[in-house]
Amino acid sequence: MCLEDYLPKKGTERRIYEKVLAGEEISKEEAKAIGTDGDNHGDFPYKYAFMREDAIGTNGNHSVVFSVSPRALELVVKIPRYPKLWNKVERGEKMQTTAYNLKLKVAKPEGIYKVFNLDKKKFNSGFVMEHLGMLPINQIRSLKEQICENKDNFDFDYNGLMAKLKNSCFGPEDLHNKALREYEIAGDEAEIKGFRNIDYRETNAFWVPEIDDIRIIDCDEWDYLAPKDKITS
Repeated sequence: MCLEDYLPKKGTERRIYEKVLAGEEISKEEAKAIGTDGDNHGDFPYKYAFMREDAIGTNGNHSVVFSVSPRALELVVKIPRYPKLWNKVERGEKMQTTAYNLKLKVAKPEGIYKVFNLDKKKFNSGFVMEHLGMLPINQIRSLKEQICENKDNFDFDYNGLMAKLKNSCFGPEDLHNKALREYEIAGDEAEIKGFRNIDYRETNAFWVPEIDDIRIIDCDEWDYLAPKDKITS
């Protein structure tokens, strides 16, 4: 199903749909004209939209990640699986925003919005952040292993990634090692700047081909001690 299939044929509703699909913020009154609130987590702006088929991260224990419209913005929204898990998403947004403002290598946060679920006609509160075609480090590991073990029968491309690598398992292997090194360096820098309880795992760091670097996500377990709060000897 394409986006056009979701649009009313004419009238005020269609104009509201066109605005939200273009990534424009709409008013609460406009939101009520096309849908209902899917939760009561807070009074957040109404912006962006997603479809069920836009799911790109469904393996998380606490949340599901969807690409949002318009695709050209390369943004995703992180939505809790259950209402009781909202505090983890909200905390993650706060920690990630703090880290980003301190110039750490985290995915750029856009903020918390009520994003329109086109299938259910409901606005779900979620944390919107950049994506930029990011590839989880654990998938690079899997890619490396698949190529090394099935070199003659492997057919894969991810945002032109394979074109940038050698025609052997050594390209992905080097990339995986580089990503892990950069992740370790980024984590050390985060700790130096006051963060603790960083959840180090390959699913929480992404390689971004566009910038040839890593970005960290899932900061909901992090703690932050501002420099002025640190105990000095």
